[in-house]
Amino acid sequence: MGTGGLATLVDRKSRFTIIVKVQSKNADHVHEKIKQRLKELDEQRRRSITFDNGTEFARCHRLEKHLGMELYFADPGCPYQRGTNENTNGLIRQYFPKEPTFATSPITRCGRWKTYSTIAPRVPRLSDSR
Repeated sequence: MGTGGLATLVDRKSRFTIIVKVQSKNADHVHEKIKQRLKELDEQRRRSITFDNGTEFARCHRLEKHLGMELYFADPGCPYQRGTNENTNGLIRQYFPKEPTFATSPITRCGRWKTYSTIAPRVPRLSDSR
């Protein structure tokens, strides 16, 4: 079925982060897991999403119909179009390093990440330091 992994969704303004554990990168599986998590949120927290072009997100266009969201896909080779998400993924990697199989990652790390993400300040960008 695959080694599993994490799918992350990050609000670019509030930095509100959703981490979804997936058992495989199968597009149908990833779509269902993301849909389940987004259904838990109120509509104000789920207006739009920008995905990268990975094959695991191939079925996520269905979220527009199922949840009434606007979806965008970053241009190939342009990770800066998803900068907040890419930065957050780097921070998350401190707690969830890539392993031979994600199944070996202790679930307790989720609790540690939630604690870290609520108390750790983000490094300000140069334009934010005024």
